[in-house]
Amino acid sequence: MSQGHPIVPAPTPRGSEPAGPNPAEPRLVPPGQRSAVPPPAATGTWVAGPERRGGLTPISLFLTLLVAYVAIEVQLVLILVLMALVLATAI
Repeated sequence: MSQGHPIVPAPTPRGSEPAGPNPAEPRLVPPGQRSAVPPPAATGTWVAGPERRGGLTPISLFLTLLVAYVAIEVQLVLILVLMALVLATAI
């Protein structure tokens, strides 16, 4: 008669691999056999096409440069105003 103990599978010895491939772990594929398009994720959230594009686009580059230019100009104006105040009150 069973005493209520659960049946637990035997642990895998260290250094040995399970019998089948584990789909949760990535496989190593030689560079010549890789496809140009990565496979979809297991969760189904992978999106193909232009929606998945990342990196620096021309618009984001322009906006970044514009913000940097404005920040430098504001910094220059603030420095000139502070220097004018110091020189005006020093006399």
